Parts: sequence; structure tokens; C-alpha cells
Amino acid sequence: MVKMTIDLTKLKELRLKADMTREEFARTVGQDCKEITVYRWETGKTKKPIPVYLKSLENFYKKMEEN
Repeated sequence: MVKMTIDLTKLKELRLKADMTREEFARTVGQDCKEITVYRWETGKTKKPIPVYLKSLENFYKKMEEN
């Protein structure tokens, strides 16, 4: 299985396309994910998500690519 690369520079665009707030998106990523974490990803303050969030992010990106 090929591991998907997450391009966080596209996260805000995809999140808005999905009509989600940062808080809503954080809840879909994981119960411990916070709105500030999503903000940090979107602004480049955090360049690499921790592994516990990667699968949810990959699933979101795949879903958005299909649309």
C-alpha cells in the first residue's frame, strides 16, 4: 500500500469546500484534536501532523479528491 502524502497547504481550501469550521473539522479528525491544531496546520505553524491524526487526514483528502 502506498502511503498518501498530506499537503497541509491545501487543508483550509478543502475544509472550506467541505463547508466545515475548524472546530467541526477537528472533531472529524479525532476526539483529542483541537481547533488550534487545525489552525496551526493551515497556517504552516505545524508542518507535520502527529501519527494519530494521519489516517483521518488521509481519509478526508481522499474523500475530497473524489468530489
